[in-house]
Amino acid sequence: MSEQVNNDYFEEIFNNVEVFSEQLPDEIEPTKKKRSITVIQIPNSIIKNKNISVNAFAVYVYLKCKSFRERDDKIHLKLDHKEMRVELGMKKDNRPLIAAFQNLYQNGLIKEEVLKMPIHSPLNITLLKIEHEPFTQLPIELIGKIPIIKSYGLKLLYYYESFINRKQFLRQFAFPCFETIQEDTGLNHNTINKYNKLLVENKLLKIDKHKVEQGDFGFEKWNNHYFVLWDKMIN
Repeated sequence: MSEQVNNDYFEEIFNNVEVFSEQLPDEIEPTKKKRSITVIQIPNSIIKNKNISVNAFAVYVYLKCKSFRERDDKIHLKLDHKEMRVELGMKKDNRPLIAAFQNLYQNGLIKEEVLKMPIHSPLNITLLKIEHEPFTQLPIELIGKIPIIKSYGLKLLYYYESFINRKQFLRQFAFPCFETIQEDTGLNHNTINKYNKLLVENKLLKIDKHKVEQGDFGFEKWNNHYFVLWDKMIN
């Protein structure tokens, strides 16, 4: 995808769009309001915190989504943990979900320490407020794709998007080196490759190889360009 084509692609997504509560960049001002896009904003400090597990990250995005859907910015949530497992593509075993909540608690993102799941009552969770800081946003429709792309794919999409400045229309891609991706996410080489491939197959990510330099002993060094495909998330 050329830079000019990518610019057109970006404009095609956001032209004639109305945005709810959590807003897209100020410079995107629709003239005709034909459809609505809701975005879920996640602080960059959470996206790039490798101490937050991928399952915990997915649960946090889910909690932000549920909070937004309350329409009054509630941080006290009553959750159906069985429904939550299904929406996040988790197994029937509660242990991964409990471990994710424990991880969020240990990182100061929720108030309650969840040790077990309630049987006949909702799970009560309080999201702790985070001071204003840089954030990254993606369409709320991405939540519905988690059973397909898994928590790893969700984390990687938010990670790549966090590098993209949507104000710079001629460079709508991320280009962290592979070592940086591993360091920031805590994911190993094989896992990143596996879920990059899955995201590409599901047309949520486009990867262009970009040769940076000729390395030692004649080996070429490549630095991928990662295009996060918003249009495939909302359509």
